Amino acid sequence: MKIDYTYTQTKNVRYIYMKTMRLFAGLCHAFLFFLLAINVKAQIYPLSLEERINRAEFIIEGRVIRKESFWNENRTAIFTANEILVYKSYKGTVNGETAILMTQGGKVGNLLIKVSNALELPLGAEGIFLATVWPEPSTPLGDKNLMYAYAAEQSFIALNYNANTGRDPFNTFRDIAQLQNRISSLVGRPYNIHKDPFVFEDETPKNKIRGMAAPMITSYAPPGGSFAGGGQAMTIFGSGFCNGNNPCLGQPTVQFPNPNDGGATLITIPPGNINVWTDGIISFTIPTEVASANGATNHIIVTQSAADGGLSNTTSPPFTIHYNLINTGLGNNIRPALVNTNGIGGYTIRYNANFASNTPRVQAFERALETWRCATLVKFDVDCQTTSLTCNAPDENNLVAMDPGNCTPAAVAAGAIAQTHLYFATCNGTDYYLDEFDIMFSNTPHGGTWNYGPAATGAGQTDFESSALHQLGRAHLLGAVINTNAA
Repeated sequence: MKIDYTYTQTKNVRYIYMKTMRLFAGLCHAFLFFLLAINVKAQIYPLSLEERINRAEFIIEGRVIRKESFWNENRTAIFTANEILVYKSYKGTVNGETAILMTQGGKVGNLLIKVSNALELPLGAEGIFLATVWPEPSTPLGDKNLMYAYAAEQSFIALNYNANTGRDPFNTFRDIAQLQNRISSLVGRPYNIHKDPFVFEDETPKNKIRGMAAPMITSYAPPGGSFAGGGQAMTIFGSGFCNGNNPCLGQPTVQFPNPNDGGATLITIPPGNINVWTDGIISFTIPTEVASANGATNHIIVTQSAADGGLSNTTSPPFTIHYNLINTGLGNNIRPALVNTNGIGGYTIRYNANFASNTPRVQAFERALETWRCATLVKFDVDCQTTSLTCNAPDENNLVAMDPGNCTPAAVAAGAIAQTHLYFATCNGTDYYLDEFDIMFSNTPHGGTWNYGPAATGAGQTDFESSALHQLGRAHLLGAVINTNAA
């Protein structure tokens, strides 16, 4: 059954925060931190640059200038169309100044879909995009140069032209020109230049504008640790933040490491989370899906706009995010609720028949499920009846399945071992709840096989129970944190 989320939902939803959710919030943070701190890179595995280039049908370099979400033709998923101003094209034919890259997830009407480890691009993101052909003829932003981010987060190499560096979830590139030439060499042709990234839209050369001193950060409050997505405020003190008596040509940004790729890329705090911004104070509400990281990336970063020189500075000492609560990302910390969708206090999971046919696999998943139930008391049950459904979709089923290989686009992105699809609905446009979820597992994790346990995981195997723990954490509306010291 397909649901038209354009209209107001009429189903009876009874919020289950109550006693179990208070316990969930008050007693289990240390346990949940341990589970969700399982090295998030274990949920994706590296695809070499050579492999990504070979699989890509388009490779372009540019900047995101516009975004709009939409249903696919079969109304089985929501995607976001990202219009990209093209600087260079390396592979595939690109006609005109822009291309449109589709990524998983987005909001249309009363339904919001979020997909774990999906590529989410903010406006202004600059970099290299590796994509396949989008399988449908049009999008809300046009019907030319249509592409799909087939490798999720690994479809994007973020470029910092001022620092002359590039980053993706597993690599840091120290020289942009060398990276560009390497891609051209692997493609087997010179790249085509469409637009100079060092020229603004009004054709003013970026190297002609003034260079400002880097912003200075002296302290922040509160000190120590915090959490993301729960409404906690933070204030950074310093100077050169570009307001008041020190105006800038462009707006600086405040960024955190991205927990979904181990801190390889950065997440910019959205404007709706900024509470105060003066030349010496930035106060903001910590958004969802940000983290502190081990090593060199465990700081909050304040960066000038490119127009003012693009210099940055970081907080010291490190700021720790202990846990991360998923919210909608639609405003200042709109937190969705878990609700009673099955009439007995929670959610009922349905296994695909093929998934259920492997007893050790089911046992591994249910060990992970029992771990969560005992820790949170949130009632996730398993239906005794299996389903023939094979692909993720908003269809009133909480599906758990292996990627069948025939979903369009793929149920699990290239380079991912599993993905959780969260479907959030709203009745009033403000209060969101988790209406359903689907958990999809790859058949070839890390290019190998699953170990369903309880025996130790061997060479070429990936532990299924650990991955199930992580994906069920997403279904409990917890995001990842970065802690490579956790199991």
